[in-house]
Amino acid sequence: MADRTIERLVNEFQNTNDQRTRDRAFEEIYCRYIQLVRSVIKKHGAMLGAFRIEEIAQKCMIYVAEELTEFQFIDEKKFVSWIGSIAYFTTKDELKIVKKQNTVELDNAHDIKDDTGDHSERQGLTLEQWMKKEEAVLLELFDRWQQFDDVGFKINYLFHVEGKNDNEIADWLKKKPDAAKKQRLRSLKRFTEDLQKEDNVKSLDEWIDKYS
Repeated sequence: MADRTIERLVNEFQNTNDQRTRDRAFEEIYCRYIQLVRSVIKKHGAMLGAFRIEEIAQKCMIYVAEELTEFQFIDEKKFVSWIGSIAYFTTKDELKIVKKQNTVELDNAHDIKDDTGDHSERQGLTLEQWMKKEEAVLLELFDRWQQFDDVGFKINYLFHVEGKNDNEIADWLKKKPDAAKKQRLRSLKRFTEDLQKEDNVKSLDEWIDKYS
């Protein structure tokens, strides 16, 4: 049987009243995109262990299932970006918690809640509220970067958010992998220098932390 398109799977998940059909649709979505989620987490959470990475991946897919009912499908590229963004934001949240756990004094340890509850970094927001807030900040950064260097932004977005490697990006650019990597890093360096000059921050992550 031919593979069903992601649009059809999303449509089945959103519009059928049959729970078994919904479950099968999401199972196929899960199988198609769980590796993308793991790749993004590994890329941005190198300090995390394999068990924690898998925990985060499963948490991301639970969030995808919860939000998919209201998701407005446009095309597969936007869908992949949406899932990649969820993995990126969730990993960033986990890294903040790990950093705080590693630096907080023992008598303040109760401020950090376990993985089943809201993190103190979210300032009382639900996961959905926190994700929307983080997304707004990141979209502002993306818009600014795109205006600064459109091609460089697209390359870095493919690498950092969609989890593409330099070989895949090179195919898109029709360049050699080394040239694609140099262009990606050059754009990142130039844009970071612009942020440092205009906003007094040393990195993209510091800019995000400053405004989120």
